[in-house]
Amino acid sequence: MVDVSTNQFLCMTEVEVYGAEYSGPAQLNATGITASSTKYSNYAAENLLDGDYSSDFCTQEDSGRYAVIDLGDVYEVTELWVWGRDETSSFYLNQMQNMKITVAMLESAIDDDDSLCVYRDGAPAAGENRPEVFTCTSSMIGRYVKVSMVDVDSEEFFCLAEVKVFGYNYEGAAEIAISDIPDSSTSYSNYAVTNLYDRDYSTDFCTQDDESGRYALIDLGGFYKVEELWIWGREGTSSFYLNQMQNIKITVTTTESAIDDDDSLCVYRDGAPAAGENRPEVFTCTSYMIGRYVKVSMVDVGSGQFFCLAEVEVLGYGAEEISKAALTGKCCQ
Repeated sequence: MVDVSTNQFLCMTEVEVYGAEYSGPAQLNATGITASSTKYSNYAAENLLDGDYSSDFCTQEDSGRYAVIDLGDVYEVTELWVWGRDETSSFYLNQMQNMKITVAMLESAIDDDDSLCVYRDGAPAAGENRPEVFTCTSSMIGRYVKVSMVDVDSEEFFCLAEVKVFGYNYEGAAEIAISDIPDSSTSYSNYAVTNLYDRDYSTDFCTQDDESGRYALIDLGGFYKVEELWIWGREGTSSFYLNQMQNIKITVTTTESAIDDDDSLCVYRDGAPAAGENRPEVFTCTSYMIGRYVKVSMVDVGSGQFFCLAEVEVLGYGAEEISKAALTGKCCQ
């Protein structure tokens, strides 16, 4: 009731509200800022998540203008609402120009080619920056969100007031960080096995070991339910390069010594991949595997055959509830 005299009563018997259940994206609770470019003392990156639309994050770092947000868990990210500073002149609007937003499961992958959520060229129009809604070109699965300004002059400021991330709970497999590669067949000096998890898809692991086999053994550093591997081959598309990924066998176990046991098989793919299907090729276990060690190998090939891969990513679920003392060294399907 509005615009009535001071002694007017408002009386109701009952109120019922009708509508439909909301199924759209919800705001995700970011847990903190894990990294940012250098900021001014009164303009910390943490201001982006403080709920105060008058406090700003401001940077003028030539090596990069960015802030990385940790969502605390893996989500399906669909959009970001970003508030610029509370001014309308071009000086302030240009502090939000050339906005690039990326999403990744691992912080180390936040700049990978496949991490792009959306890019907006130029600056927003006056009145469209509080907030400006950035919608991913396709939904992105990840835990880390990077908001950055790119391709600007060296003296340009990058300043934002607040960032809110929207999306959905994610129930699928997430990327598992590789802890180490404790064993592999002999590799060439410039093609080390550590290239398999350096997030550089142009560097390769290459071996031609006829005696001990062609393989790399991955240590996940803990027990996980492994569901699939994403494997990048070399960048060449000729049969010479595609054959360097032929007859791929993947095994998963809880102990390193059991990695070749009969019940350790995750998946086997016969022959070579087709051109264009090896960057990445997705290998899905025929049934989920619980383990810590993952072996990727090439089997049943002629002598002198190269085995070369650029990158390996392991996807699955946490298995912290599994008691290590209860594990027998076999995979648990």
